Amino acid sequence: MRRLLSWIMALMIIITVMPNAAMAESIPNDIVSSAIRSADAEEYGIGDTGVIKYEISGDEVKLPESLTGITEKEIVLVIDTSGSMGTYMGFGRNRKSRMEITKDAAKNFINKFSNKSNVKIGIVAYSEKGHITSDLKLASDYSLIRKINSLQPDSATNTGDGLRLAYWMLKNSSNSNAKKYVV
Repeated sequence: MRRLLSWIMALMIIITVMPNAAMAESIPNDIVSSAIRSADAEEYGIGDTGVIKYEISGDEVKLPESLTGITEKEIVLVIDTSGSMGTYMGFGRNRKSRMEITKDAAKNFINKFSNKSNVKIGIVAYSEKGHITSDLKLASDYSLIRKINSLQPDSATNTGDGLRLAYWMLKNSSNSNAKKYVV
């Protein structure tokens, strides 16, 4: 049950919190997202089981003008690498582990900032305990992607330790003028 809750929390952070935390503003109202569920209700009777396919899509979120200025930003990605992240999801050729899905999301996040000279990103991974995978570096530094690619699921889940490390990484940063975010 703990692992399921950790997975749900990590997925919520990646899917819902990441854009808000990274931009420090709410998503504008003109962004339209859709979720399409395909299943014929007449196909299934009481007690029957079946597969319901969900297709979720959204529009690209543009950085607001307030983030395109010269203000320095420091972001720490906190990534769950507990054993449950090895669980596979999806069917057929769309089958991926939770870890693979998380890695893809983290790499996409880093790539969104790769052309910004005022954004530094650090990585904290956690399983049984948290550890700093990468200190704060410019988002264009390819070593961040290599560190993401090297993450492997293992052991128990200690989300609090990961969040504490991220907090202290930002608190101890030498750039006191930077806006700081934990994602």
